[in-house]
Amino acid sequence: MHINPALGSRKLNSVTPTVVEQFLDDLEANGVGRGNQVSIFRVRKSILLDAHEKGAIPK
Repeated sequence: MHINPALGSRKLNSVTPTVVEQFLDDLEANGVGRGNQVSIFRVRKSILLDAHEKGAIPK
């Protein structure tokens, strides 16, 4: 619900720490609660780690 609209159209190799920070800032600005932010962050982290392990994005 939150990840796809914000990051779904990006190529994996364009997801930088700055992009992630902005994503998290936007969640907070949009009133997403802290618990949901943590859950969203964990899902996003899992997706990016999996993509890295499969060679889709560099370290």
